[in-house]
Amino acid sequence: MPGESSKEQPRHRVFFAALPERRTLHQLEAALQVLPAKPGRRVPVGNLHMTLAFVGTVDAQRLDCLRETARRVVPPDVAMDLNRLGCFPRAAVLWLGPEGAPEDLSALARDLSGVLADCGAVPEARPFSAHVTLARRVRAVPEGLELPPVVWRSRGFALMESVSGERGVRYRIVERYGPRG
Repeated sequence: MPGESSKEQPRHRVFFAALPERRTLHQLEAALQVLPAKPGRRVPVGNLHMTLAFVGTVDAQRLDCLRETARRVVPPDVAMDLNRLGCFPRAAVLWLGPEGAPEDLSALARDLSGVLADCGAVPEARPFSAHVTLARRVRAVPEGLELPPVVWRSRGFALMESVSGERGVRYRIVERYGPRG
């Protein structure tokens, strides 16, 4: 039609996440090695993160708003034991999380939900649940599974983009906020 752009606007599937510091990443990698090969599919080490606020698919204008508005958020340094193994059967994911999230991490998740609202995105209605997805296509925690200890440490957070490719989905950092881990 006349007046319409022949190019479709690029879309980005994004979320805010805490990224593990190097020591934590090595501990998570060791935990992944203990997981049984079946059922499920291990999350690639480079994709390990803790989602703070899921955004969804946005256009470039909303992405710019998220990037800019998130710069106002002051992130805490986070340290906690990931000592609880669980499963979200409907989502078919096996996860590792704390007995309870530190209040400053929960406050960060709330602040980032506010960023979503400020940019016209709809924050998730479910309460924040601190966890790291270890495997997908898993409907129950494997019996007798014991993982090595993991101490989660993160500094700052990132706006991440989910990028699909020939080898599956990988997560790309769009922008980092606060100190790097």
